[in-house]
Amino acid sequence: MDGPKVYADVTFAINLLMDFIILWVTARLAGSRVIYFRLFTAALLGAVYSVLYLYFAMTLYYSVPAKLLFSCLLLVIGLAPHSWTEFKKALVYFYGISFTVAGASIA
Repeated sequence: MDGPKVYADVTFAINLLMDFIILWVTARLAGSRVIYFRLFTAALLGAVYSVLYLYFAMTLYYSVPAKLLFSCLLLVIGLAPHSWTEFKKALVYFYGISFTVAGASIA
């Protein structure tokens, strides 16, 4: 029996939209300047990462430390924090928003 079907284009579109929204809300709450091109670029990178997961699920790039580093990269690209304090603040907001959205979508 076949498992559930996962479409790469739908996965890409949903992740692009959700990554953009999460990064935008993070920037607003953290008080960072919102530059839509940077947010879109980071969201695009996140969407590509999520689609690649469909094809290479058990590689080193999808371990917990790699995912943490990748989320930090998305923040650096999307928000361009100017200091370590600004980065930490954005990271806390980013994970808080991400967990809230994930919990709300599951409920």
